[in-house]
Amino acid sequence: MTNSPSQPLHDVSIVIGGKRISGWTSYEIGSSMIEPVDHFTVERPFDAEIWRACVPDSAVKIKIDDTVILVGFVDDRTKSSGRDGSMMTINGRDKVGRLIQESAPYIAYDGLDLLTLAKRVADPWFTDVVLSDARNRYVRLGKGHKAVGGSEPLILKARKKIHQVTPGTFRWKVIEELVSEAGYLMWSSADGRELIIGKPNYSQDVQFLCVQALPGSTRSTTVETLTIRESVADRYSLIAAVGAAAGDSASYGKDTVSRRNYVRNGPGIDGTGVDFQYPKRLILTEHNLQSEEEAIAAARLEMDRRDMHKLVVTARMRSHGQISAGTTPTIFAPNTLARVVDEETDLEFNEICLIHSCRYSSGRQAGETTELTLVPKGTTLVP
Repeated sequence: MTNSPSQPLHDVSIVIGGKRISGWTSYEIGSSMIEPVDHFTVERPFDAEIWRACVPDSAVKIKIDDTVILVGFVDDRTKSSGRDGSMMTINGRDKVGRLIQESAPYIAYDGLDLLTLAKRVADPWFTDVVLSDARNRYVRLGKGHKAVGGSEPLILKARKKIHQVTPGTFRWKVIEELVSEAGYLMWSSADGRELIIGKPNYSQDVQFLCVQALPGSTRSTTVETLTIRESVADRYSLIAAVGAAAGDSASYGKDTVSRRNYVRNGPGIDGTGVDFQYPKRLILTEHNLQSEEEAIAAARLEMDRRDMHKLVVTARMRSHGQISAGTTPTIFAPNTLARVVDEETDLEFNEICLIHSCRYSSGRQAGETTELTLVPKGTTLVP
């Protein structure tokens, strides 16, 4: 049953200038591992004192109960008046918004490794760049029961070093270029303390349960809605990367234009036999492939980027957390695992999935809900 908007289960507030402001009649807060910027929109009846506090570019902290889930800045405020009175709306983003829109500093980049470069480019918005999501995940789950975290994925420094940055290139783009080439993701901690470079943690225990049960089942339904989408629409049975590399005294002529390799979805010569009954092929033209190993890496990256959408689960959950032990709910969070059960499919869907995005929301006509976006455990995520 949907909880009544007049009886919220959580206290969602924003803190600006040390002042905690509640009473929002509607809100939407988005948090993701694969989208760079976390964002928020909050709305309430107009209040002159609160309006004065929510000046654009004010530092802001968003909380669910006492758990911080976003630290950033107010982008804009809007006052609207109508027959039913005046409303005010506040929009903003987390601190990554600064990295997205601000040009990288003019410093010496020559020979810097990934972690050193990230720290220099992210400063002063993030003074700590880490290779583990363990602390962030523990904090943002709140005070409820937390599943065993398992070991964090091993993160190695990128081998490629940057030598030049085009003036005006945005901070995020400078870092992301190396991060993505190294096969990693990048996101910010909920409390704004850390910029995290890493991968999904698939070794942790299951934290949440998303169940769509049939009438009379021994299980209880825990979702409001559950959507399971399988697709080959933007995917390919075979992806090839071909290109050239600059020649030198040892490698020139034909050798420099023969960098090529490919990856296949299935065992067929054209990649058929698993997800594809009929061939569907893509050729990538790369301008600077130094070896066939780089060619297959480029093809694999493109295949992984598209295969992220092979099977996507969207679960609309009641409230913003789930009780798994005790009486305190654990706040839904990205980079956690959930067991997804759908008894309505012909062959019962029962999979462990990774939550990579959460959208917390509430409105006048509906109670508090959280939309979770999940992919099967083991999926390679690409930004």
